[in-house]
Amino acid sequence: MGGNEVVFEVGPCNAAASRLVLALVGGEEAYRDKLDVSRAKARAEFAKAVAELLRIDAGPLIARCHAELPRLADEVDRAAAQQAAEQGSSEASASIAPPWPEPWPEAVTLCEALNETLAAIHRHVVLSKEAGIAVALWVGWSYAVDRGPTGPAGDIAPLLTIVSPVKRCGKTSLLSVLTHLCPRVVPASNIRPAALFRTIEAERPTLLIDEAETFLREDDELRGIVNAGHRRDLAYVVRCVEAERDFIPRKFSVWCPKVLAQMGTPAATIEDRSIIIRLQRKRRDEVVERLNAAAAERLRVTARRLMAAVTQEVRAGMYAAEPETPPVLNDRQADNWRSLLALADLAGAPWPAAARNAAIALSVADDPDAESIGILAIADSLAAFGSDDRLSPSELADRLAAMADRPWPKFSRGSPITPRKLANLLAPYALTARRTKTGRHYHRGDFETAFARYSDTPPETKRHCVTPEPNPLWDNDLRGDATKKQSVTENHCVTPQVQDWQGFTATGDAVTQENAPVERFEL
Repeated sequence: MGGNEVVFEVGPCNAAASRLVLALVGGEEAYRDKLDVSRAKARAEFAKAVAELLRIDAGPLIARCHAELPRLADEVDRAAAQQAAEQGSSEASASIAPPWPEPWPEAVTLCEALNETLAAIHRHVVLSKEAGIAVALWVGWSYAVDRGPTGPAGDIAPLLTIVSPVKRCGKTSLLSVLTHLCPRVVPASNIRPAALFRTIEAERPTLLIDEAETFLREDDELRGIVNAGHRRDLAYVVRCVEAERDFIPRKFSVWCPKVLAQMGTPAATIEDRSIIIRLQRKRRDEVVERLNAAAAERLRVTARRLMAAVTQEVRAGMYAAEPETPPVLNDRQADNWRSLLALADLAGAPWPAAARNAAIALSVADDPDAESIGILAIADSLAAFGSDDRLSPSELADRLAAMADRPWPKFSRGSPITPRKLANLLAPYALTARRTKTGRHYHRGDFETAFARYSDTPPETKRHCVTPEPNPLWDNDLRGDATKKQSVTENHCVTPQVQDWQGFTATGDAVTQENAPVERFEL
């Protein structure tokens, strides 16, 4: 048998740059191996193995392998490229993200659109009024944010992280609402790192990731990609991609709005980049509307109205703004809230005050060891003294827990702050209850000294606070009708930069006709 009786066949290249090469004799396979045909050494070793198997001279076979294998590989590659081009021209590749909503045909103000968004959220999910405000603003931001990989320097994309202690707390319901409210949503209950950055690069979606606790915490690479998308100028990962029989590094953008939903506490790096929405299981007497087809259509109407409200002027105003952030927020928390506060300022009253109260309530409650929460405890405790010179630990804790617009009513995992937790917050500032003949008491003078030392806020000022009673669209207690009643009380406040705000009253029902009224909130 001579070397000329051997016929070679070469397969397509795989990710490792190797190909399946066959040696045929009389139409039957005699030998096969995987090799990189661009390497002369690999071609020679393949020829020697065939020659040894067939017991023929290796010299002529080596020469044929050097001449024929690269040519056959080129022919295979050209045929594959032509086939891909033909398929691409006949079958347009479908996007996995839906198109942007069609804008509502009539003019819609940003305040109206946010009011309707807030009403829609509370219609389907039981959550606190502060959480509802944060979610509504984040939805509005998802329309306003520049999704391109290059854009305003220092731009921040806060994660919206929805957490619950156990199952059946409404995470999936809230995600379903967001699926209809946000633009270009791509939902995923599981995703791998390569799919994540390629999806973001190709689609620029609003990414909704459910069941994050099942895969995100243990996957360092995936968590690193999510973390990288927080700041626009650093929102890239680098991977090697194949190009002309070689691999070259390429940057992939991971910048887009992202929602994570999970049970339990998120990883520290995720939590630091997030606006945390904590859900609790609803009581039996709390009733929400089921998300059926008609309800989904109403949500899509709200999405269209958001699309009309978030104009280029709104986007430009959001990026040009330097909103005032509550001083009790740390730098990362202020970064997460800055764009949302700018959007609230553009919407107008009562959104600016509501947004800042929500930022304080959600942020400091999630950062119990931070300096900011300790200073806030000093400030609010000083206000709680009123005209009293001393208070017992339980009296002071009860007065703090009665401050509805502060984190104290839900500070201890949804329950009011306890005397022990208050003592732990105040201890680093040398504030302790002193023992007297009638028991242990905190003294007003000690708080005045600590406040003067640690806070930049001016001394105590008096103001009138309008405290809304429970409202079915705002509070966790969803019983009763939708009419808000107000009781005006006088209190003392040492943090005037956090304004009081009045709740809204829901009027009307959302409908799907373009020329019909939609649900609004009014002062």
